Amino acid sequence: MNDQEQSGEQLSPLKLAFLKLQEAEERVRQLEAAQTAPIAIVGIGCRIPGGEAGPDSYWRLLRDRHSAISDGMHRRLRSTTGAVQLPDSACRAALLSQMDLFDPQHFGISPREAAAMDPQQRLLLEVSWEALEHAGIDPGSLYQTGTGVYIGIASHDYAQLQTRGGNLQNLHLYFAAGAASSVAAGRIAYTLGLNGPAISVDTACSSSLVAVHLARESLLRQECSMALAGGVNVILAPEASVAFAQAGMLSSSGICSPFLSSADGFVRGEGCGIVVLKRLADAEAAGDRILAVILGSAVNQDGASSGLTAPNGLAQQSLLREAYRRSGIAPSEIGYIEAHGTGTKLGDPIEAEALGAVFAGRSDKLPIGSVKANIGHLESAAGIAGLIKLVLSIEHGEIPGQLLSHGLSEHIRWDELSLELSRETRAWRPIAGRRIGGVSSFGFSGTNAHVVVEGWPWEPRARAVSEGPDVLALSARTEAALRAMADKYVIFLKETGWDWSEICHTAGAGRAAMAERLAIVANGKEDAAEKLSTWLNGNAADRVYRGQVRSSRRADTEPADDPSPEIVAKRFVLGDHVDWNRRQAGLKLRRADLPTYPFQRERYWFEGRDLESDTADKTVAIPHGSTESSAPLRDLRVILANASAEQRLEIIRNFLRDEVARVLEMNTFAEPEEEKSLIELGMDSTMAMELKHRVQQSSGVTLPANFLFEYPTIRRAATYLNAMIGSNQCGLSSQTYSAGYEDVAL
Repeated sequence: MNDQEQSGEQLSPLKLAFLKLQEAEERVRQLEAAQTAPIAIVGIGCRIPGGEAGPDSYWRLLRDRHSAISDGMHRRLRSTTGAVQLPDSACRAALLSQMDLFDPQHFGISPREAAAMDPQQRLLLEVSWEALEHAGIDPGSLYQTGTGVYIGIASHDYAQLQTRGGNLQNLHLYFAAGAASSVAAGRIAYTLGLNGPAISVDTACSSSLVAVHLARESLLRQECSMALAGGVNVILAPEASVAFAQAGMLSSSGICSPFLSSADGFVRGEGCGIVVLKRLADAEAAGDRILAVILGSAVNQDGASSGLTAPNGLAQQSLLREAYRRSGIAPSEIGYIEAHGTGTKLGDPIEAEALGAVFAGRSDKLPIGSVKANIGHLESAAGIAGLIKLVLSIEHGEIPGQLLSHGLSEHIRWDELSLELSRETRAWRPIAGRRIGGVSSFGFSGTNAHVVVEGWPWEPRARAVSEGPDVLALSARTEAALRAMADKYVIFLKETGWDWSEICHTAGAGRAAMAERLAIVANGKEDAAEKLSTWLNGNAADRVYRGQVRSSRRADTEPADDPSPEIVAKRFVLGDHVDWNRRQAGLKLRRADLPTYPFQRERYWFEGRDLESDTADKTVAIPHGSTESSAPLRDLRVILANASAEQRLEIIRNFLRDEVARVLEMNTFAEPEEEKSLIELGMDSTMAMELKHRVQQSSGVTLPANFLFEYPTIRRAATYLNAMIGSNQCGLSSQTYSAGYEDVAL
């Protein structure tokens, strides 16, 4: 108790009221501070045209001033829709490759559902996983946490393709979920088991940056503990391109020229980007690798302007001033602006005038640029592409040069405005020791967003000895993926500057532990690379451990003493729990930037068009897999009639494998594993009902309502059927599957 409290009875009512007022003011200051606290960016995932391998490849595209815009739009649309006559201005775009490939089983999605999913949802799942791995966060560790998901998404091309020509016969539940924008965020949350807000945002071109703003606000309000934020855009249908061309919005030259005299419209592009966000204090406490911090953000609307899709310069000025007010940053402290910069004769001068008004009075020119010159306008993913460019620029301490096809725009007052277009890649000189930049994104809906970002110093941590015996733990869903992962690590270990102990810690604590496992006990990076190469070549190597885990980790406790690296490696490949954080307690190791998961992609499409083929008019009746779930049923009782006791169980297993493959629409060469849960294979309650009634019809056994819950693997279900076929229960004649049957809870 302080002196004031002890003498409280002697204080006058006025003094007591004054003290209470001081306490209230302090609480208000604390609340205001919490609402303006920095938000840390701790991970990045991206698929950008010309830089599809992640942030490093994106940075090389920017640093080397390359363009990813090509004349591939005709080829793309021929492969998705057949022959299409496009206006000349719609023929060039920045496109991703292999948009029909996906690894659904990694996410517990059946081939049947994957074929109905919008490729945008597929991209978001894979890029979100890569962003978490880039952050050194095990995606499995987020199960039932308050992690939020905020996604910008605006197009529905895949749904348009599926309904083209009025053919609605093949539409089903998976089409509805696969095409819904709301599911873009919801599917990520469902797959990872996240309990925070999951919100899809459509404000047109500003969608993904608005999503980042909403994620930041949610973190500040304690609505979520962490957030995945970003956006996606994919071009599969011609309608939007034709409409933009007819409106004169696309560049006639097929070149995006922000702020240049040749600017005559934008070029369309596609891509996906995700950032992992945490409150700064939480990121520091967790030992995260902080790439940059968001100091503030703002969103507003053009309101009344010269047209619905026309920009409003005064609204842009208001947006910028509010973002910097919230950030507590003066315009003179900004070192670079990643502009919206679409390359239009109307939009660029209006944006330049707004920037010039807000940054007037600077003693030096403010560098500006727009990534749209490199990758076109990614529309609903444009803002996140700009934000990631800004973060990478801060991290590398360089401002990428702008691609220049002609001279500067004569419609912008360059001599009078305190702006300059960054022509060559150059060092980013800190201002008062800080690198701070801003990124803008404006939607043709009129919704505008701006985010202010600052670099974060990497202070060296106390480290363990960088070389010495340690465990490098690798895992994957399939053996092929494990070998691909090992290949990536051989290259990585030979080139990386990360410490050996940091690599091992992050590989253990920052990656999901999957079925196929490999553990290397090595004395350092060179030793580990040599052992991995030996294993990949099929040769035996000392202290290399390999295992397969067909069930979830056992909850064994760690030994009381400090186990040797060899014991830890053996425990890992056997499926025992290893507390990687406990092993390195007190060392405060950094999260290393490691290779991300090598997804084993196959083709999934609602029809047989090949996105990489020039002969695109071919169609295949069944998009994925060689059988249909509606195929005629065999009578299992007849097949078993003359089978011996030894043969019965194997026949039933083979029958169930075939039926599961039919319902899931799996490839024949990828038949379901007997020990794997059907849920892991992507079977949901709808498919479970279908499978149950097919089995009932063929076997004559009345199955329990929750048959596939009680017997969740092929092996267990086969054992049950073997016991029941021929018993008194086997009296069912014939049933036809109907969606009206009782639900099956999985």
